[in-house]
Amino acid sequence: MFDKDKMEAEASDNSLVQQAGRDLTIYQGPKIVEIIEVIDYQIEKRVPELLLVHGTQLIEAENQKVQIEIQEFKQSINSMLESKLDSSSNADEEAIKILSKVTDANFQYLFHEGLKHVIRRKESSSKELLIELLSKKLDSDEADDNSYIIDDAIETLSNISKNQINFLGFLTAIRNLTINITYQGEIFDCRNLVSMLNQKGLQQEEIKRIQNYSSKEYLKSLNTLIEYFLSLYPASVDVDYLASKGLVFVEIKSFTLKSTDLILQNIYGTENFENNEKNLQILVPRLYLLLNRYGVKSVDELPAYTSKGQIIGNIIFNKYLKNPS
Repeated sequence: MFDKDKMEAEASDNSLVQQAGRDLTIYQGPKIVEIIEVIDYQIEKRVPELLLVHGTQLIEAENQKVQIEIQEFKQSINSMLESKLDSSSNADEEAIKILSKVTDANFQYLFHEGLKHVIRRKESSSKELLIELLSKKLDSDEADDNSYIIDDAIETLSNISKNQINFLGFLTAIRNLTINITYQGEIFDCRNLVSMLNQKGLQQEEIKRIQNYSSKEYLKSLNTLIEYFLSLYPASVDVDYLASKGLVFVEIKSFTLKSTDLILQNIYGTENFENNEKNLQILVPRLYLLLNRYGVKSVDELPAYTSKGQIIGNIIFNKYLKNPS
């Protein structure tokens, strides 16, 4: 019924957009109301059609839940569009760019797939993640490989749970969490802290003091991160299933640099330490509780994420960074 290759771009009758083949003519600089109108039109048009397919057996209470979720989704995506225009240095140029993209057949297909996800999952849907992915799609260049990965990620949402999505966020976070230390106006990465301070010719006593401070701050950040993911009620994850969806690699048990080594380097500020996972278990015991909840025995058994898995994981990780407490 909704074929990706055959689906045509649509806009409401009074839209400023006229499309012939692949040519788009805009008679005047669109305003946010015109852009939102295109999105609202897609929602008003597609939701009844989707409900006929997916909602024939819904009781009235369930139907009301769907309508609530759709309205929340509608408000959130409109806010996202308004934010893009507000943050642009050239609102007119940005509006033209956004309007051309939201009326593009491929974007409308992805939007339709997103609506299906919201209708099927209702309150269990990943609306915030979907909106972030659609936002990235608007920002992407169609010729860029990353644009195709975003397409794939949007279509994958309907096939993965919030727990699996959070697991991808954890995979990304545990590999990318770091802190910077400012010393005498210079910024140092905690992972290579000792060598950089040695290059500055500092006394070993001073280096040790800074190293201890960095270690405490990183451990504090790591433990806050762990508590965040524990608060999301993690459950065992089928890694093979995630691999079948192109989100992780099962053949690669770890990255080139083992996760244990990476975390310990961040703690000690140097590569010169005895790699012993027991040290990590002593330093960060709650990490192993989280791993156990996800059904993983050790840090180095965490799978490597694919490009698609990383796009999803980064969104979850960045959401945490905005409000880590």
